[in-house]
Amino acid sequence: MSPLLITGATGHIGSHLIKQLAAKGYPLRALVRSREKAAGLPQEVERVTGDLARPATLSAAVDGVERLFLLDPSTGLDFTKNMVEVSLQAGVRLIVDLSSIGAGLDPVPILLRVFSDREALIKDAGMAWTILRPGQLMSNALWWLPSIQAGGGVRDPVGPGRVASIDPADIAAVAAIALTQEGHAGATYTLTDDELLTTKQQVEILARVLGRSIDYVEITPEEAVQDALARGMDQGGVAALREYNERLRADEGAILTDDVERVTEHKPASFESWCRRNAAAFGLGADRLI
Repeated sequence: MSPLLITGATGHIGSHLIKQLAAKGYPLRALVRSREKAAGLPQEVERVTGDLARPATLSAAVDGVERLFLLDPSTGLDFTKNMVEVSLQAGVRLIVDLSSIGAGLDPVPILLRVFSDREALIKDAGMAWTILRPGQLMSNALWWLPSIQAGGGVRDPVGPGRVASIDPADIAAVAAIALTQEGHAGATYTLTDDELLTTKQQVEILARVLGRSIDYVEITPEEAVQDALARGMDQGGVAALREYNERLRADEGAILTDDVERVTEHKPASFESWCRRNAAAFGLGADRLI
């Protein structure tokens, strides 16, 4: 079997995907930007140094590869375009693309249009594809860590809006099946857990798991915009952020599916179970994430 190429191999999702596939004995190749970043990968995983921003560095990564997992961490189209072009030249047959649940909203939020644009680019390329649209990553709760550690709690512009989260390990489980089993080409999977929660409810769950108090502060989308401007975000960015927060606040993110269970035949993890598994990361840093 040709190696499976994994991009984002050292991140929250990619590390789970590598672990799951390695445990089943699949030949794996990881695209990494430096050997140092790949130090924690299993020894049997082939490392290829390259950068999605530089097409010339990608040829070695896709050589002999028939299936790959694509995680584009950028805010544009160029990284995906680069990988699609070299994949076509190399004869790659299938791309499993990590998109976003927001790409399925109508209309797509301005902030997330890049995901729907990437999906269209991949679908138009002529290769087989599987699209994964995860809900809010449970690991995004780590974004609260600096504020929590500083005693500032969690500031939330979404208020009553509910979202479904997803454990990165469950995203990886679906990706692993899409990469290694037939019958998933041309499918779009929207990946969520089984419950809709407000940010306040998530904070309460995390506080209970950690056995400590965490302040929750509801702010308006406009206050979030002012925070973003203070951090240096440009006017276009803050306009997109305002629209996105307003739509989430209106409960447009309240989407649940059973796609994880249908594909993997197991129920997705809950936010509470993710918090219990990763409680140490909130005391010791995100390097302890599992």
